Amino acid sequence: MDDYFIITRIRNEQQKLAYIGLCTEGKALEWWKANRHRYQEWSEVKEILRGYYGDHYQADKAYNDIVALKQTGSVQKYLNDLDKLNVYTEMTDHHLINIILNGIPSRLRLAMAHYEDLRSNPMRWKQKLLEMDVATTEFHHKDSNAKNEDKGKKHSFEDRTQLKRGDEPKDKPTFGESVFNSTKDKRRKEERCIKCGRKGHFLCDCKTGWRAKTLPPFIPNPTTKPALKKL
Repeated sequence: MDDYFIITRIRNEQQKLAYIGLCTEGKALEWWKANRHRYQEWSEVKEILRGYYGDHYQADKAYNDIVALKQTGSVQKYLNDLDKLNVYTEMTDHHLINIILNGIPSRLRLAMAHYEDLRSNPMRWKQKLLEMDVATTEFHHKDSNAKNEDKGKKHSFEDRTQLKRGDEPKDKPTFGESVFNSTKDKRRKEERCIKCGRKGHFLCDCKTGWRAKTLPPFIPNPTTKPALKKL
């Protein structure tokens, strides 16, 4: 009706009140006829009509929307959306915290489990939630970047096990060598040859190759006959 008053440029309060009788029917019209003498302004009547004939299920709809709402963007946007819906439900902050814990991701839910003592102060609890969102998001991005950098590299079973535990892979001999770097350092401290591990000479004088000599191929003796198995 406010739009109609603006379009028709009706500004007189008596004209607005007279128009109510033309736009209402049934119980609303009966109520208006019985109580018209009590009101002198349209704004007063509008509030009464909203209270009697407004959407009585609006609070229930808003509550269902709050329960179904999940965090998909930032925590700040999620909290803002909850505050807009909570205007109709008027839930307490303590009740709202339980709903928030169900709407945020599991990583945040686990992080906020360490701050149960802050639930008595809802504003401080929400501030801590915003801080943990920033911290866990940065950690998640760093972990994803590390996995992307490591993706495609070939590792041995031992290295993969160490990487899962968070350890650095052990040192390996470089291409063409058969001695680990840690072994080389140990032999160097003991003043031994880093090739063969013996004392009395150094790398430049060592006659031993990096790798063990391969055995000559086996050549069977033509004079010997293979033994036959008995059936």
